[in-house]
Amino acid sequence: MFDAQYFPYFWDKHLKGERVDDGAGHLVDPLDELRACLDIKGRAGITDVVCDLPDGTVYDADWITSQPDWTHGDIEPFRAMVRWLLAQGFRPIIYILTGEAADAELLYNGVFRLLVRSLKEFADIARWMWAWETVGAGSPIRAKANHDAIVIMDEELGPNACLGWHSNSAPPGRCTIASALGPVHDELGNPTPQPPRSKLKPTDPETWIEDDDPTEGEESAWATKAERRVARRGFWFHQGPPEWDRARWIEFLDRFLREGTPIPSLGRGAAGPDWFVDDVRPELCAGEPDGIPFKFIRGGKTAADIASFAAQMDADGIRSQGCLPAAE
Repeated sequence: MFDAQYFPYFWDKHLKGERVDDGAGHLVDPLDELRACLDIKGRAGITDVVCDLPDGTVYDADWITSQPDWTHGDIEPFRAMVRWLLAQGFRPIIYILTGEAADAELLYNGVFRLLVRSLKEFADIARWMWAWETVGAGSPIRAKANHDAIVIMDEELGPNACLGWHSNSAPPGRCTIASALGPVHDELGNPTPQPPRSKLKPTDPETWIEDDDPTEGEESAWATKAERRVARRGFWFHQGPPEWDRARWIEFLDRFLREGTPIPSLGRGAAGPDWFVDDVRPELCAGEPDGIPFKFIRGGKTAADIASFAAQMDADGIRSQGCLPAAE
């Protein structure tokens, strides 16, 4: 979220020829601010920058007062920003949309395809997400939209583009796009109301799933066209891991990592059963644990918290993560 709000804001100020407050009451060149940020990233060993195509939405960021809208307007400023970041030696992780409910409309009215096509020059260089936090409890995005977005990106960007999904950390947590809308009966055995646009899961008639779910609610399949594409060349950004349920996280590790992958924290390797077919799987990246990065820049977390999380992920066999150990 820091990158996503920070870079478009200062790049937009740069294009407009405006100077910005550096936080200490001094007006500075926006490019100097961005260069200073990249210098810190470089010294920390970070090689990527999240590049969110902004739609004018301002999220909870104390230092940001506005955002440009390059989704519905001219996209060239965004392309110029990505080119500049590449020239500085950083790889972009490009998010096309924000992940709000309205994005499903953009996905199906042709706008999303045009946005992706307009960014094709970065196809084989960037990593790609179609939108923020589109998988998990509380997300307004359906499994079919998650599936169809990847299909569109594959068609426009080609087979070498690295594509991924972004799950949120809300319980019970999901490491697939498969839908799960709740049980047919509650704990007392009473029938639950059928959710809108739902049906019974074919292999489990006690579970409601979305009626247009291309996975048929099968969390362990990873067999649809989009899932196979992400597994072949892609990644899963899991916002977490879920501190609310250590057992669920261990289940993710056992099923997502290749069987036998060392998990030092458990004193064993990943045990399965494997979610993937043909031994092809995406990279599992853990990010934004308990909001640590967000809280750190506001004084709510310390370098020790960052180092502790990074060490835990190393112990869990995860080498791609959204926090790094404190610099020595």
